[in-house]
Amino acid sequence: MTAFIRRVYEKGKITIPKELRELHDIENGDFVKLQIVGVVEKDRASKRQHGAVNSIHDSIRDRNPEKYRRD
Repeated sequence: MTAFIRRVYEKGKITIPKELRELHDIENGDFVKLQIVGVVEKDRASKRQHGAVNSIHDSIRDRNPEKYRRD
């Protein structure tokens, strides 16, 4: 069995990696059998996004606003 982890997008869409599609000769329109084992680190993406926003906020907060002012 070949296992991989992928993000689920709108309407439940996922992408099978190209290497696996080639390895298993999967083509457009083919049917594949999926076995859901579970959700992996569901909160990780959310934490990563909040961390990036906080990092940007911190870098902006530490700057002198007058330096970037447009008149």
